[in-house]
Amino acid sequence: EGVVILDWDGVILEMNQKGKALLGSVSVGDPLFKLEMMKGFRSLFHILKETRIPQKGTAVGEKRIAYFELKILEARKRVLATFNDRYEHYQKQQLGKDFVANASHELRTPITIIKGFAETIYDLPKISEAMLHDFTEKIMRNCERMEGLVKNLLTLADLDYLPKAKMQECDLVGLIENCSQTLLGVYPKIQIESLHNREEIIIDGDPDLLELAVMNLLENAIKYSHLEALITVTIEDQTEVVSLKIADRGVGIEEEELGKIFERFYTVNKSHSRQMGGAGLGLSIVKTIVSKHEAEIEVTSTPGSGTAFTITFEKTTSLLR
Repeated sequence: EGVVILDWDGVILEMNQKGKALLGSVSVGDPLFKLEMMKGFRSLFHILKETRIPQKGTAVGEKRIAYFELKILEARKRVLATFNDRYEHYQKQQLGKDFVANASHELRTPITIIKGFAETIYDLPKISEAMLHDFTEKIMRNCERMEGLVKNLLTLADLDYLPKAKMQECDLVGLIENCSQTLLGVYPKIQIESLHNREEIIIDGDPDLLELAVMNLLENAIKYSHLEALITVTIEDQTEVVSLKIADRGVGIEEEELGKIFERFYTVNKSHSRQMGGAGLGLSIVKTIVSKHEAEIEVTSTPGSGTAFTITFEKTTSLLR
């Protein structure tokens, strides 16, 4: 915790390293009141001096939140202020609230659609066979959408609390081949071209998580390339790193959107995403998996020409050549 000793006027006399890190732009000799994040501090400081009763409060600044407690050091007529950093705790709380709110929002639409068609079928006992088929097809499609959303939500929840990925030697060339064959069975009109400078390119990784990340990137490329495009996968074994690049020739992404695409529930084209059954979780899953592997992911895109995602893995000592 951060510890600060103040004189009777609120001027800093001493503070430890944690206190300096939490409070930022103040030093010994400065009044603590001058900090923007300490707006409520002055009144609590005066109450403490008048009542001699310890006071507690919260200091809020840009990317800084700290709980503090004030006590009088009677022997020296000084005030002891202790600070506990709560920003990370606040971030986790906020993330949880946003997660629940976004999940509820995404589930509301398919539930409303299913309910509407089910009520129509219930209220129209003499509904035609063609209309019944149409309604049930829409109900099934929205059930599948909810199933996919719930699956992705559970995946993200698991990833958030997983320890560091279970590392073992993985052949990226073979992994790409397996993913490509799986997707070609689902999307027969697409082409996936695999380019690599070695027959086997080995990295340390969790094969299950890596496959999930690659499948998400490939499916994303397919869906935004009108299901009939050429997807190019390039794997390069370099001196100290291995890079994996997945590029499409699809609709592309506007520059101002690029910084947001890894956020949970964020979709560039919401109408297209709903049509394709997406809820904006796939790239968030990819980003989390990449982080678990202590790797980096970058995206480049030109609207109308396509998008490329590049993951860079650092080689471990055993794989350096």
